[in-house]
Amino acid sequence: MHPAALIVQARTNFEFTEKRINTQLLPKDFSIIKEEIEKRISHYNCLTNAAIKCHNLEENTEIQSYQDDGRREILLSAINADFLAKYKEEIHYERKYTDLLKFISDTIGTQSATQKAQDAEERLSSITRYVHDNEKFERFLERIKRIAKNASNQTSIQSYLVETAFRKNLTPRHISFLREHEKTELTIENVAKYLDRMKKNLKDVSVNSLELNDTAETISNLSKQNTELQASNNELHNKFDSLQQEITRLMMTMSAHSERSAPSLPEVNQITGKSPPTKSHSKTTQPRYRRTWRNHPITCEKCGLWGHRAPSCWGPTCPICKTDGHSKFICPQQSKLSKNL
Repeated sequence: MHPAALIVQARTNFEFTEKRINTQLLPKDFSIIKEEIEKRISHYNCLTNAAIKCHNLEENTEIQSYQDDGRREILLSAINADFLAKYKEEIHYERKYTDLLKFISDTIGTQSATQKAQDAEERLSSITRYVHDNEKFERFLERIKRIAKNASNQTSIQSYLVETAFRKNLTPRHISFLREHEKTELTIENVAKYLDRMKKNLKDVSVNSLELNDTAETISNLSKQNTELQASNNELHNKFDSLQQEITRLMMTMSAHSERSAPSLPEVNQITGKSPPTKSHSKTTQPRYRRTWRNHPITCEKCGLWGHRAPSCWGPTCPICKTDGHSKFICPQQSKLSKNL
């Protein structure tokens, strides 16, 4: 592959996907990003220089210019839009990779050796093991050593800071475990290995926490069931209200229908105090007479009243209450008599 094509491909491969350089970036954070940028540029140079040397183009200025443009594009890929907009003119003016990196370093600021040492000491004083992630002690020790390198150039001071930070993160349970197994005199490297081998990096699960989890789960289930019961109860209430409304409507309909189709029977009229309707048969109803010694009117063979015959009788005599005008089946005293019997 020609070096020009390789440069384009390498530049694309080494560009940053995350825009980590922004206007709010602190100097101590930029130092980490700068190291990563320089590492990528070093890999880019190694790959492209080999291709240029393979084609004997070391003295070709055009290829050298392409190579430097690739370095600049890799650096630009790490800058976000806010930083580019704020320093648009300056970035456009710095056409070389080294000049652009210097401008960014001067703008954000760099940490001095003293500042790096102070920052490292502060981090070591507050560093903690990732207990919830069950971080291994050996991994934790490596993190401490990496930070301690920026605190001092002296090995003795680094060792002191590392051991202090590591032992500060040992809980009383770990210390008691080491004492019971006579491991307190081991170096921190051996202590870390022994604790990891004995699975002491795993966080303890107490009985109380298990009971608490079970209780919380039970409460959650009961709350869910209560919500479902309330919804079901509301649905039943709505159905009951609908049934009551339907029953009321049916009763009103039946009442109106019964009023329209009430029978006009003589006995019903007699009970309610109304006069019986006049019968429209061929023979006229004979008037009733008061019987005296002078007047002997005819007597009805059916009801026993005077003044008319059985064919003209409009109603029988009730054998229960001895009242004429209704039969025994509709007698007002029928209910009282049945209860007594």
